[in-house]
Amino acid sequence: MKRLTMLIAMIVAMMMLLSCTALASTTVISDVFSLGVVVRPAEEKAEPATEAPEAAEAPEAAEAAEAPAAPEAPEAEVPAEEVTEPVEGEEVTEETAEPAEGEEAAEEVTEEATAEPAATEEVTEAPAETEEQTEVEEEAAVSPYTYERDEEGNLILDENGDPIVTVTGEADKPAAFLRDENGNLVLDENGNPIPTDYVPQNATLIQQVKDENNANYRIDIYVYYEGDQLYVGDVVTLKAVQSGYDNVDYTLQWYNSADGEIWNELSGGTTDTYRFILTNDNNNYQWRIVLDVIQPAAEEAEEPAE
Repeated sequence: MKRLTMLIAMIVAMMMLLSCTALASTTVISDVFSLGVVVRPAEEKAEPATEAPEAAEAPEAAEAAEAPAAPEAPEAEVPAEEVTEPVEGEEVTEETAEPAEGEEAAEEVTEEATAEPAATEEVTEAPAETEEQTEVEEEAAVSPYTYERDEEGNLILDENGDPIVTVTGEADKPAAFLRDENGNLVLDENGNPIPTDYVPQNATLIQQVKDENNANYRIDIYVYYEGDQLYVGDVVTLKAVQSGYDNVDYTLQWYNSADGEIWNELSGGTTDTYRFILTNDNNNYQWRIVLDVIQPAAEEAEEPAE
């Protein structure tokens, strides 16, 4: 009986060890995808328009500019004022130019009174700085993102559980949001979702990959480029937006294939973004990304006591 108990304990320990080892590494491989856009030859790409040369000045305007200026009129001579010399015996009353004592006091009081408002003007400058700071704070508080809500103010979510957002201006659009361990959205103090990743507004979602081991984990693959049309020679950007992998260690690797059987590991393709120049050859290539989840090694199971 004792040996049977030990045997059962050993079997249970081995099963636990195997289950932990299976979770030590999880690989998520995206489906094979192509760019999914119509590529045009480089010859069809329109060249930027050149600026038209400046129009020459009309001859009438040139003649008007070269016309001699009108002669200046001679200045009229102003007769000098006659100076009358004082008659002998008469005293020159220069003392009348000096102000009386009362007038001097009045002037001093007036100067002091006019000097006092200067200090008042300096004090009134402080509120102006406060108004400028308020304007800056209001501009910083304005967000380019508006989230759709129902009549009760609750967020409206799409089929993936993501909030529906409207972007104003040229800001990038949110592509992933902060979530807790249960996959629920984490909101800020204003009740808005917290974006964790962004893509340009012209980015196109070409594939979604869901993790089979966790329904809250997924990878969204976007493609974007400059302009409305894609031409040979343009720079193409592939981006993999991960949702749910915030607290998980993982590695990424991009691949492409000309025939869908032999896959080439792309040099430098180990981040969530991969850029390449479109050519006539890779135009028809197939692409995919592999995400390997790295988890701590399983601890060795303790041997059962005899």
